[in-house]
Amino acid sequence: MLELLFTIAVLAIVVGVGTPGIANLVRNSRIAADTNDLIIGLHAGRSEAVKQRATVVMCASADAAAETPGCADNFAEGWIVFIDRNANGSIDVAADPEVSDIVIEAHGPVRQGLSVRADNSYFAFSPSGFQQVLPGSGDPLTNILLCDDRGNSDLGGGRSAARVIAVSATGRPQVLNSVADVDTRTGGCP
Repeated sequence: MLELLFTIAVLAIVVGVGTPGIANLVRNSRIAADTNDLIIGLHAGRSEAVKQRATVVMCASADAAAETPGCADNFAEGWIVFIDRNANGSIDVAADPEVSDIVIEAHGPVRQGLSVRADNSYFAFSPSGFQQVLPGSGDPLTNILLCDDRGNSDLGGGRSAARVIAVSATGRPQVLNSVADVDTRTGGCP
């Protein structure tokens, strides 16, 4: 009986010490997974623009799963990547497949508990893979911020719980996760 009580006490201590670490591991995995999904979308858009020699747009979308999805304002609701044959920033469907826009990737909402803030709702790739400004759509995005309930807290060594995807004018995305980068580029988590 004494051995059983001792084993239960040791188990309780191990569980009590390990639980916060596991919770942070799960949170880090969720934010990393959605960050990676956005990076994959950007890489797919850049690659397809060069391969197809066409303008490709990645934009936020509230209806990414629709037959003909449209662009919206909030990446937390999802996003789409599409070949934009006339470079107008919206999906145009025509009877002729040569002029109809093609959806390359559609992604649904981010995981529950995450917030996404971007400085614009689209990024367009020119046929060279570089940034392209779409007429009437404003400047393309340069930063996408992903946060959870920990905000921009320091996880140790200046590493932030939040992530910033910085997209350069050459179309290359880069993930930044230092507290200083999150504050400097985006002003921090909401």
